[in-house]
Amino acid sequence: MESAPIDWNAAYDDLSDRLYNFFRYRLGDDEVARELAQEVFLRLWRSRKSLRREMFKQTAFKIARNLTTDHLRRKRVRAWMQSLADEEDTQEVRSDENVEEAVQQRAILRQLNERLRDLSDADRELLSLKYGAGLTNRDIATVTGMSENNAGTRLFRIVRRLREDWEER
Repeated sequence: MESAPIDWNAAYDDLSDRLYNFFRYRLGDDEVARELAQEVFLRLWRSRKSLRREMFKQTAFKIARNLTTDHLRRKRVRAWMQSLADEEDTQEVRSDENVEEAVQQRAILRQLNERLRDLSDADRELLSLKYGAGLTNRDIATVTGMSENNAGTRLFRIVRRLREDWEER
């Protein structure tokens, strides 16, 4: 039995923000996130004849993972994260922002980036899939090849470690 055709407009509406968020969480760069999200759709379109509708989302995030790996190989992620922290220190406060709140928010984001930088690439990827892309543990398991229970357990432990570290500092 043949799979129903893919509704590309609905697929784009459903996944474009999720893919962008995945890349934004993983790479921290809006422009790169937009470009790579579009590249996912381009690759999906190129392989449209062999795509199965019921695996469309998982296939999209498998492509996204591969694109991320390729991107990280070309760039030095550690140097980028440090420059991100430095850049946040020099950002100007918008005229419509409360200065004190903006400074506090940037300090919190800087601390979070420091903690995320200390995680392994695999742990950052799991957080990106869960919180950036909004995938379920089942979807994460399909995309990464790990079991659903393992994905959930690892995510729980990562978040717990981040919380404990946050409270200690």
